[in-house]
Amino acid sequence: MKHLISFLGTGNYQRVTYELDGKRASSCYIAAVLAELLEPDKVIVAATDEAWAKHGRGVEAAFRERNLDPPQRAAIPPGASEAELWSQFQTVVDLIAAPGEDDEVVFDITHGFRSQPFFASAAIDYCRSVLGRPANLRVVYGAFEAKNSENVAPIWDLTVYVDALDWSRALLLFLRTGRADDVVKPTERLGRSLRKQWSLSGRHGPAPRLQQLARAFENFGKDLVTVRTGSMLCEQPSSAKQLLQALQESRAEVTARIPPLGHVLDRILGMVRPLCTDARLSQPEGQRALQHLARMYLQMGRYAEAAAMVREGWITAYADQRADRPVRGRFETDAREEAEARLRTDSPRLLEEIGDVRNDIEHAGFRKQPLPPETIISRIRKLIDRWEHETAGSGSS
Repeated sequence: MKHLISFLGTGNYQRVTYELDGKRASSCYIAAVLAELLEPDKVIVAATDEAWAKHGRGVEAAFRERNLDPPQRAAIPPGASEAELWSQFQTVVDLIAAPGEDDEVVFDITHGFRSQPFFASAAIDYCRSVLGRPANLRVVYGAFEAKNSENVAPIWDLTVYVDALDWSRALLLFLRTGRADDVVKPTERLGRSLRKQWSLSGRHGPAPRLQQLARAFENFGKDLVTVRTGSMLCEQPSSAKQLLQALQESRAEVTARIPPLGHVLDRILGMVRPLCTDARLSQPEGQRALQHLARMYLQMGRYAEAAAMVREGWITAYADQRADRPVRGRFETDAREEAEARLRTDSPRLLEEIGDVRNDIEHAGFRKQPLPPETIISRIRKLIDRWEHETAGSGSS
C-alpha cells in the first residue's frame, strides 16, 4: 500500500498549480494535489483542532472535487507545553511507523504548523534508526514561494536528505565499530535517491553507482568482523582494494550532490587505504598493513581481534613466502610453524605475553585472576607499539 501523510496548519492558503514528476494539479491544499498525483491508498492529514476548524471542510471539499475519499484526520496538540510537544512527536512517530513493512510512505511537510516540520524530521530519524522503518519513504515539500510567473510551484523531493542522514550515521557507526551490515541498505537507498535525482535533472554526467559501493562495504565488513586477513588484504583483488576503488569512484558523485558527506568518506578512505598492498605480509609494507589493521581493531574496541592480529602479524614477520599470505591453496602449515619457532627463539617470552592477554579474553574472565579491562587494553596497545618498533624496516626473505 501507499500511504500519504500530510500536515495542515492555520495559514491562509492560496490556490496554486503544483508540479511533481512532470505532472501538475491545482488546489489550495497540497494534500489534495498529492492525492491526485500519487494516487495513494490511504491519506492521513495531521492537524490541530484550530487548523481543522479553519480548513477541514475545505480539505474534504478538495478531495470530493477529485472524486477521492476524504482523508483521515490525525489530531495533534498545538505544542503549547513540553508535554504537548512530546505528544506531538509521538503522534508523528505513530503515523510514520503504522504502515506495513513493505508499504510506501509519502510524507508531506508543506503545511507544517510551527515546530511540526522539525518534529517530523526528528520522528523520521527516530523511526529509521530505532524501528528500522519505513524502509520505503519519500519526503516532499510544496515550494509555494518558488512559484513562477505562471503560478506553477514545484514540489521538491527531499528524500535524498533523509537518506543522506541515514547513510552518514551508518558510516560513522562503521568507523567506530567495523560493522558494515547497517551500511548496505542505507547505501542502496541513497543510490536510488541519487539516481532518481540524476534522472529528473536531465541526466547530466554519469549515473550514480552506489550499488557497487554497497556490495564492497558488505564484502569488506564480513572479512573485517570475521578476521579473514587473506581475503581482506591478499586476494586479487582484496576486499580492502575493492572498497577503496568503490569509494574513490563514488566520492565525486556523492559530494557533488551532498557535499557534507565528503568528510565522512575521506575518513573511511583514510582507514582503508593503508590496508591496500601488493607486498607480501612479511615485508615492511605488508607488516604496516597488518599493524594498521591491529590498531583499527583496538580503536573499535574489538580487543580479541586486535590481540589475535598482534600474534599472527608478528609471526608473519618471521615467515617466508610459503606462509606469509593466508590465501587458500598457497599456505603451508609446516612453514607457519617454522616461522613461529623462529619468533620464539628470537623473543622467548613474547608469545606467552600475547597469549596471556588473548586467552584471558577468549576464556571470558573464567580464570583464577582475570585481568582488569584497563590492563587488557593497555597491554594490547603496548604490544602493538613494540611490534611496530621491532619490525620496522625488517622483513623475511
